[in-house]
Amino acid sequence: MNEEPVIRTVSTSASTADVSDVVLRTGDRRRLVFRATLVQNPYNAAASVRGTLVYQAKRVADEWADIDSLNLTSMRADEWTKIELKSEEVLKLYRAVSSLYGYMRERGITYGEQELVPIEKGEVVRQVLALLEGEDSSELVKAFLDWASDQSTRTLATSLGDTDADSLVNFNAAVTIARMRHFISVAKEALRSSDEDEWQQLLKNHSWVISQIYAQPVVLIKDQAYVGGKSIRNTGGSVIDYLYANNLSGNVLMVEIKTPAAALLRSYRGNVMAPAPDLSGGVQQLLQARHSFEEEYRQLVERSGEDLHAVSPRCLLIAGTLTSLGDDTARRSFELFRNNNRQVEIITFDELIGKAEQLVQLLEGPS
Repeated sequence: MNEEPVIRTVSTSASTADVSDVVLRTGDRRRLVFRATLVQNPYNAAASVRGTLVYQAKRVADEWADIDSLNLTSMRADEWTKIELKSEEVLKLYRAVSSLYGYMRERGITYGEQELVPIEKGEVVRQVLALLEGEDSSELVKAFLDWASDQSTRTLATSLGDTDADSLVNFNAAVTIARMRHFISVAKEALRSSDEDEWQQLLKNHSWVISQIYAQPVVLIKDQAYVGGKSIRNTGGSVIDYLYANNLSGNVLMVEIKTPAAALLRSYRGNVMAPAPDLSGGVQQLLQARHSFEEEYRQLVERSGEDLHAVSPRCLLIAGTLTSLGDDTARRSFELFRNNNRQVEIITFDELIGKAEQLVQLLEGPS
C-alpha cells in the first residue's frame, strides 16, 4: 500500500499559509496538482481552505512548471472545458483536504513551516469524537451510526485499526452502554408481558446480553435447538430455547426461559414454600436436555458441523421476578432452592435487567 505524501505548510501572513502541491495525477511530461491555501476566515471559521487545480509540464532539469496558456476568465460563450478526476484522484483530494481542515481546527495558522500527513484510518474516530463535543450531537451520532450500519465489520475494523487504545476503549464502552440501555428499556417494557414468544425474540435479537451478563465469552449457536433424546419412533426429544457455546473452549451453555409472569413458588406447609411447576419443571427440562446432549453430542455435532463440546455443560434458567416474592419467607425459600441447585443456575428477569443496569453504571464510571 502506498503511503500518503507529507504535506507542508508555510505561513505567508498572520491569517494565511501556502500548502505544498498535492499530486493527483502524474505522467512522464504532464501532471495535475491541487494547490491549497489555508485561511483564517473571520466570517466563517469552518471555511478555512481554498484551492486550485493546476496542470503542470516538465521543463528542463526535470522541473515542473505551471501551464497557464488557458485563461478561463477570458473564454468566449461558445468555448468550454472540463477537468475529469478519476476515483483514485478524488480520494487523494479528499484525504488531503480533510487533513487540512483537521489541521486548521486544531492549530489554525501556525508561524513558519509545518508538516502534516493526509487523513489516516484512526482520524475517523478522532474527528467524530471531536464533533461529539458539540452542544447537540444527536443528529451526528445518528448519521454516524447510519453510515456504520452500511459498512462491513471488516471495513469498520480497518477504519478503526490505527486508533489509539484509549479512544477505542471509550468508543467501545459508549457502544456497549448504548446497546445495554436499549436492551434495558425494551426489557422493562416486556416485564409486563406473559408472552414467552416475545421474550424468545427479544433475547434472540439481543443474544450478546447473555455473554455480557453471564461473564462468559459465549456466542449464540441456535435458538430452539434440538439436543437429542428422540425414541426409535421419532417421538420425544429435547429442545431448549438457546444453545450457546464458549467461543474459546467450545463447551456449551444451555439456556431455557419462562416468562416474568411465571410463578416461582407455591405453598407447601407452614413457613416452607416449594418451587412452582414452572421453576421445578424448567430445572428438570434443562437437566433432561443436558443428559440427552451428553449422550448424543457426537452425532449431533457431526451433523451440525459446529465445534461444540459436552464437558459438564452449564445450564441457565431465566424465570419469574424477585419482586413477585412478597415476603421474607418466600425470598428465603427461593434462595435456598436455587443456591442448593448446583447443576442449573437460576436468575429472574428483573435480576437480568438489574445486572445490565449495574454494567452500565460500571462502564460510565463516577459522574
